[in-house]
Amino acid sequence: MSEQEQKKRKHGGRGGGGGRGGGGRGGGGEVGDKGNKKARYFQQSKSGTGQAVPLSSQGILVTCDAGREDRAGDEAAALIEEHYDKLTDPKATAEAKGDAAAAVAGDKEDAGKGDGAEATEDKDGAKDKEGGGGGGGKDVAALLAEEVAQLKDKKAARFRVHHTGVKGCIFVVFPSNPPPGAPGPVEVAESIAREAKERKQVRGRFIVRFMPVTHACFAGLDEIRAAAPKLLAPHFPEGEDVPPVEFSVEYEHRSSEGFDRMEVINAFTAAIKTPPHKVNLKNPAKVVLVQLIRNGCAMAVVPGYRELAKFNVRKLAEVEAA
Repeated sequence: MSEQEQKKRKHGGRGGGGGRGGGGRGGGGEVGDKGNKKARYFQQSKSGTGQAVPLSSQGILVTCDAGREDRAGDEAAALIEEHYDKLTDPKATAEAKGDAAAAVAGDKEDAGKGDGAEATEDKDGAKDKEGGGGGGGKDVAALLAEEVAQLKDKKAARFRVHHTGVKGCIFVVFPSNPPPGAPGPVEVAESIAREAKERKQVRGRFIVRFMPVTHACFAGLDEIRAAAPKLLAPHFPEGEDVPPVEFSVEYEHRSSEGFDRMEVINAFTAAIKTPPHKVNLKNPAKVVLVQLIRNGCAMAVVPGYRELAKFNVRKLAEVEAA
C-alpha cells in the first residue's frame, strides 16, 4: 500500500470514519441529515431583532409557501393595507385631519406675528428684516412640505414585514400609532377571510392563512400567564349580569418545543371565570388563538374562527361541489 493510500485510510477520506469533522460526507451522515432537515425549516431572521414576533406589537401572522416569504410578504402587506383603509372610519379620520389643519393654521399665524415683530425691531434694517420675513415664510412652507413627504413615507411603510425566522411564516406589523377609527388586526384578518369566502378567490399566489395578533410576549410560561389576563379581560368580563360567552383555546406551535400543550392552554382558561362563561370546543363564539413561534407567543381573541376555516384563504376560496 502506497503512502498516499495509507494517509487516506488513516484520516477517513470522504467515505471513511467521519469525513469532514465527523459529520460531513462520510460516516457522520446521520448527523448531517438531521442538520440539513433543520436548516430547511429554519431561516435567518432578516429583521435583526432576534424575536420571532416583536414584543408588545400588533399585526397578522401570515403562513405561506416555504421559500416564498418575500413575495408572500409583498402580497400580504398590500392586501392588509387595502382592507385596513377600507375599514377605517372616514368620519374619525376627517375629524383628526381637521384638528391637524387647525393646528397648522395656528402655527402659521403665530409665525407671521413673530416675523412682523422682528421686522419692527430695527427701523434701519427694515429691508433686511422684510427679506428675513419672506425667508421665514419660505421656511414654514418648506417645513410643511417636509412633513407631507414624511407622512407619505410613513404611509408607504405603514405595514412592515417582519421575518419570524421560520420558513413559511411571516409577521406583518401594524402601525404603532394608528389613526382614529382605524381597525385592529382581528377586524382586518376577518375582512380578508370573508372576502375570500364570498368571492371564491385568493388574491395572492403564495399566501395561505392570516392569524391576527393583538398581544405578544416572550415564549415562557410565566410571561404567558402574566399576559393572559390583559388579553382576555375585554372579551370575558366578570359580574352578575354579564352575558355568558362560549369559547375555546386554539393552541399551535412552530419550532417552539419543550412546552406542555395543556399547561399553555390552562394558562388562559384559568384567567376566564367559569361560569358565567363556558367552554365549547365544537362551536365556540370566540376562540382564544395562541401561537407559539420560536421564542415568541402571539395571541388574539377572534370570532368566527371555525366558520372561516381558521382564516385559511385557500380553503375559503374553494368552490363547493354541487
